Amino acid sequence: WECQFSEQSYEETFNKDRIVYLSSESDNVLTTLEEDKVYVIGGLVDHNAHKGLSHQLAVQKGISHARLPISDFIHMATRHVLAIPHVFEILIEYLNSSDWESAFFKAIPRRKGLEKLANASPGGDDDDEEDGASVQTS
Repeated sequence: WECQFSEQSYEETFNKDRIVYLSSESDNVLTTLEEDKVYVIGGLVDHNAHKGLSHQLAVQKGISHARLPISDFIHMATRHVLAIPHVFEILIEYLNSSDWESAFFKAIPRRKGLEKLANASPGGDDDDEEDGASVQTS
């Protein structure tokens, strides 16, 4: 896997059909990572005054978007909004283990009040899922 940091817009850098914008406001749930996709973290920082702006812009531009499957595996005492380094670490941990739950517990700060869900599936993958399915829409 390749990580790129750029001051250019992600729209200028990558083909639109390869982009998946990660946003906690998305209704789409990321189920796995695909090598041919580009996952954008922090294309625009949402401050309280601009809550949801990043997700809104992705929708307006027709860019795919998804949220991490946090609520499928853990309960957090705070909002499911994470700092860019934590999201990056979650993605790296998931790539190494294919286990969302483990990735969340390794990367998300304890001050967020993490608790394991009793009904979370081990490994984070659904055995009935087809290979290559990266975003589950609701």
